[in-house]
Amino acid sequence: MEKGHRIDCKEPVNHAYFERWLRSVEALMDERDRRYEDKFKALDSATEKALAAVRDQTAAAFRANETAISKAEEAQRSYNERSNEFRGQLDDQAKRLMAREEALSKFATYDEKLEDCKREINKLREAQMETAGRTVQRGESRAVTQWTVGQVLATLFAVAGFALAIVAMLLKAKP
Repeated sequence: MEKGHRIDCKEPVNHAYFERWLRSVEALMDERDRRYEDKFKALDSATEKALAAVRDQTAAAFRANETAISKAEEAQRSYNERSNEFRGQLDDQAKRLMAREEALSKFATYDEKLEDCKREINKLREAQMETAGRTVQRGESRAVTQWTVGQVLATLFAVAGFALAIVAMLLKAKP
């Protein structure tokens, strides 16, 4: 092996060679930084889109629930109007045909069913929010993991570059 030459390199190891080499390492690091920045921007964009989609889904679910509730209220209002008309006309007959306790029992049953429906709607809302939260959390965890991997790789490349530079200087310094 000749003095001042590397085995795999045909040009002598000198200051200009190290400057070129360092510039190429810096260019590689800059390019990696740009790539990671692009990835992080893409992840941010994807996260924002996912959050917007979840917001849209939640808003749609709330609108659907509002519509269902308003329809139920309208049906109940209509029922109440019809019931009031009949009650006014057939009050005496209704008291004779049906016992008050039986009517109260039926109303209690309907109240329980209505409460059951309300509980089910609340359960559905909570489940949808939990699912949306898990999705966002997974995306954030994935972004942090990718960032950490990028930082570790960048550090390894930097350490390797410095180690190669030191080895090259030591080889050049040998008499």
